Amino acid sequence: MKLIAVRWTPRLASLKWSLVLAMTFGILSLESLATAQNAANPSRTWTDASGTFTVEATMIGMANGKVSLLRADGRRVDVPLDKLSQADQQYVMNATAGTPAVGGKPLPFDTSLVSSDFAGAIVVQPQRVLQSGTFGALSKLSPVPVETKLGGVDLSQLEWLVLLITPSEEKAIATEVSPFGPEPDAAAAPRQPEPVVAIAISKLAFDRDAMAASFEFGGREEAMLGDKVHWKVPEGTVGKPDVVFIDERTMVVAETPLMTKAFQAQGSGKELIAVLGQLDLSHDIALAFVTPATPADPAGDDEGGDPFAKVVKTIDSAVTYVDLGTAPKISASLFTADGPTAEQTKTGIEAAMGFVKLMATQVLPDQWK
Repeated sequence: MKLIAVRWTPRLASLKWSLVLAMTFGILSLESLATAQNAANPSRTWTDASGTFTVEATMIGMANGKVSLLRADGRRVDVPLDKLSQADQQYVMNATAGTPAVGGKPLPFDTSLVSSDFAGAIVVQPQRVLQSGTFGALSKLSPVPVETKLGGVDLSQLEWLVLLITPSEEKAIATEVSPFGPEPDAAAAPRQPEPVVAIAISKLAFDRDAMAASFEFGGREEAMLGDKVHWKVPEGTVGKPDVVFIDERTMVVAETPLMTKAFQAQGSGKELIAVLGQLDLSHDIALAFVTPATPADPAGDDEGGDPFAKVVKTIDSAVTYVDLGTAPKISASLFTADGPTAEQTKTGIEAAMGFVKLMATQVLPDQWK
């Protein structure tokens, strides 16, 4: 594979700047590295799901559930993943994320919860983060003590925290707004649920009594979801998540719509699962994203529209690693079959990173530099 990498070891001030970008906007993977197509993929024989048809071709990429193959005659074809044989599907899942994982750690959660609705995941080792010198240094800068307990949960005892993320579904609504405020009977826009499913795995059993007595997790109705304990928010409650206990050390937290999607997913998010399966989990934080299918741009592909969105559509997947320690390190990989776009994106990323580092040294207080 041709790999064009940018690695940055920022100073303390730049670290928090970068982590805020990563964790708040979920786009750090677009700020660190771009790669061209995987030219190392060998030509091989591909078979369809029925076993009837075969073709000699080289895989050149995957996006939106379709595998791009370059046939021996030079023709490119895009084949839906589920139309390939099981062996070919496994080959694609192994190859999509690039190089195999070197961390030697299996995924800490059940991937059957990964729905095709999810476009990304953040895998965190909270114990390592909280024990890092970087976290300690940042904590000293906080004007108030940093709490490591939330809702009866001791964050320092969490071995893993996995955040499954859905794409934003913000919609602009063209309406005339009165300068005097809304009318008394004006209908409020429906609130969108938080686009995150959190899976927490603790070293010790969760203290359910402490959780039930807390503001964050109290006031739920206990029910059963199959053989699992399900704390449901009362119907009509807004802004509070359900909790499902997989076992005494593992729980899933999400608002009701996403909780339902996760437990009905049956591993339908194959593209994201493929990327997750290749993560190196020896890092403090690992981020993985795939490009979800998007509706056609009403402005057309060639004219108008959002140029950033057009670039994003060419990206197959992105992986970012963050290690805190005493000196934070960030590295990332962006995989695309579009070589020119990769080079252009890399150039833009390097320019943006240079600007961010310059602003960090010029604007932030001395103790952050």
